[in-house]
Amino acid sequence: MSISSIIMIQEKAKNFGTVIPFIVTIVVLTMGAAAAVLSTDRGYVMANWSDFRCKVGPLFTAYLYKPSGDTRTRGEFAKDNFDFCMRQFQKEGVDTAFSPVNDILEKQINAAGTVQENQNTSKQVMHNLLDSTVGKVLSTFYKQLEIFAQNVANIFQRMKMAYHRIEAVLLAVVYAGISMMKAILNGIDFVILVVLIILLILIIIIILLFFFMFYSIPVILITIAALVSVGVGVGYMSDTFCFDGNTRVEKDDGSYTNMRDLKIGDILKGGGKVDGMYEFDATHTELYDLSGIKVSGDHIVWDSISKKWISVDTLNGPRMSKIRTDRVYCPTVSNRLVPVINNNGNTIWFRDWEEIDENDEGGYIKWDKMINDMLNDSTCGIQRTPTEINAFGEGIKVVREYLEVVPINEIKIGDKVLTKDNKYVRVTGVYKELCERAEDKEWIGDGVWVYENNKWIHPAKNTSKCSELYGWNLITEGGEFMIICKGEKKLVRDALEVGTDGIKNTYEFIKNRLDGY
Repeated sequence: MSISSIIMIQEKAKNFGTVIPFIVTIVVLTMGAAAAVLSTDRGYVMANWSDFRCKVGPLFTAYLYKPSGDTRTRGEFAKDNFDFCMRQFQKEGVDTAFSPVNDILEKQINAAGTVQENQNTSKQVMHNLLDSTVGKVLSTFYKQLEIFAQNVANIFQRMKMAYHRIEAVLLAVVYAGISMMKAILNGIDFVILVVLIILLILIIIIILLFFFMFYSIPVILITIAALVSVGVGVGYMSDTFCFDGNTRVEKDDGSYTNMRDLKIGDILKGGGKVDGMYEFDATHTELYDLSGIKVSGDHIVWDSISKKWISVDTLNGPRMSKIRTDRVYCPTVSNRLVPVINNNGNTIWFRDWEEIDENDEGGYIKWDKMINDMLNDSTCGIQRTPTEINAFGEGIKVVREYLEVVPINEIKIGDKVLTKDNKYVRVTGVYKELCERAEDKEWIGDGVWVYENNKWIHPAKNTSKCSELYGWNLITEGGEFMIICKGEKKLVRDALEVGTDGIKNTYEFIKNRLDGY
C-alpha cells in the first residue's frame, strides 16, 4: 500500500468523525420541520406512505396514518412502523459508516489487479525482446514480483472480510440494545399496571369498609379515645398524681416554693411536713391547666362546690395544657394535703401521693389486701400490714446496664436496671423519703414486696434501734427489678407495687375511701 493511500484513508476517517455532529443537528432540525408539515398534509403522506413512513414526523406520529382497512390497532400499527424504520436506520447507518472503507479496499484490490496485469504485459514484452540470459534473469524477477502482488491482493481481501465481520458484530450489538430497551419499557408498563391494580383494589376495600362499617365507626372512635385517655403506652407513669416542676406550693409561713425545689422536712400550709418526693419521666405526658396549675388529670383535688375529693379531669374548668415538660413531681406529706397556689393567688388543695389519711388504719389494711390479691392468687392468704415505708437503704445495690453494680441512690431516670430472666428494664421514676431506720445501710423497708417461695411477701420488720435515714425506691417499666442485699439477689416490686398496668385499677378504691365508704 502506498503512502498516499494511507494518508487518504486517514483524512477520510477524520472527515467522517467531524461530520457526525453535523448529521445529528440536521436530523433534529428535520424532525421539527416534519412535525409542522405532518399536521397539514396527512392525505398526501398516506398516499405516499412508503416514501414518508420513516421520516421523522410520521415515524413518531404513525398512529395518525393508519389506513382504515388495516386490522391492527393504532398502537400496533405505530409500533410495527417504528420497528421497520429502526431496522432501515440501522442498515443505512452501518452502510454509511463503512462505505468509505469498502471503497478504499475495492480500489486497492483493483489497483493490485492492474499492477498484476501490467506486470504480465511487461513480462511478455521483455520475454519477446530479450530471449537471452538477461531475459531469463528478468523473468525470475517478474515472477517474484507477481507473487508479491498476489499476496498484497490477498491481504486486502482479508481486510475487507474482517471489516464485514466487524460490521456484523456492531449490527448485532445494536439489535441487542434495542431488544433490551424494549424489555425495559415492557417491564415499566407491567409495574405501572400492577400499581394501578393495587390502588384500585385499595379504593374498593376502603369503599366497602366504609359502607359495611359505617355503623361501627362511632364505636371505634370511642374506643380509640378511651385508649388515649387512659394513657396507652406503658412505661411512663407521669400521668398519675403529678405536678409540673414550676407548680407553686404554699408553705406555713405564707411564702411559696416551686414543686421541684421542695425539700424533705419543709412544713406546708396546714401543718403538713414533706416526707418524700416522687420524680417521673414526663416525655409523653399531657397535663391539665387548672387556673395556671399544670397537673395530671388523675390527681385528686378538693372541689369546693360539691365538697368532695374528685379527679382533676372531672372538675369543671380545666383544659389540656399545650406546655410540655420533661419531669413531673409529687410529694408525700404527713397530713396528705398539698396546698398549691393558682394564677389568681388562691390556694387549691390536692391530695399527696399516698392519698389515704395517715390515721386511716382500716384503709391501709384494705389497701394492702387489695395489692396482695393483685400480686398473688387466692391461696397465698392475707399478708400482715406493713408499718414502714416502701423503700430501701442506700447500701442496697442495683445492677445497672453493662453489669455495673451501683448503690440504689445513684440510679437516674432513663437508666436500665437488671430484672428477672437476666433482662434489663428502663427506670421511669425515682422516690426518696426520710424515715426512721437502723444504722445498717443495707435495709429493706417492710412495706416492700419481695418475691420468695413463689409468692410476693413483705419482709420482717426491723426492731433494732432506729434513727432518721433516707430511703430510696425506683419506678420501672416492668414494675419489678433486682436488688443485692448482703450479697444476695432478690426480685422486688417497684414503688408503684402493682406496676404501670395495675395502678389504675386502684383508683376506684381511693375514690371510695375518700368518700367515706
